[in-house]
Amino acid sequence: SDLVTKNALIFGNFSITWSGLNKTLFVAQIDVTVTSPAIKGGSVKVPLASGEIESLLASSSQTITATTGPVTINSNDSSRTGLYPPCQLAIGGITLADSTTTSFVATVDIELIGSATDASGNVERVEEKITVRAEY
Repeated sequence: SDLVTKNALIFGNFSITWSGLNKTLFVAQIDVTVTSPAIKGGSVKVPLASGEIESLLASSSQTITATTGPVTINSNDSSRTGLYPPCQLAIGGITLADSTTTSFVATVDIELIGSATDASGNVERVEEKITVRAEY
C-alpha cells in the first residue's frame, strides 16, 4: 500500500513494463518531482541514486534485458530473493511549508530517462513520464 508520512512518500510497489521488443532498456536516471502548496517552495525534485534504481529493477546494470514480448517488473514481487529482495519506492526529504499541516495533496511526476539498444547496437533515447496523486 502507499503511504504519505510527514516528510516522505512511500509507494508500496514500483512497477515498470518494458515493451521494446528485442531491445535492452538501460535506465540512466529516474527523477521524482513532488508538487504541492503544502511543500516549502511549492515542489521538490528528487533524483534516485543508481543503487535505488538497481533495487527497483532488480538489476545491477540498471537494465531490462531484450525479450520477444513485454516485461513487467514489480519492485515488491515476493519471488525476488538474494541481492534484490522485494522493496518499495520511498521519496524522502520533503520539507513542508507549515509543520501543522493536517492534510496533504500533491502531484508526483516520475520521469525515466534512458536508452534502448537493439541486437545490431543501434541506440535510441527513451524518456517516459507518469503523474500520480498522493494525499493524506
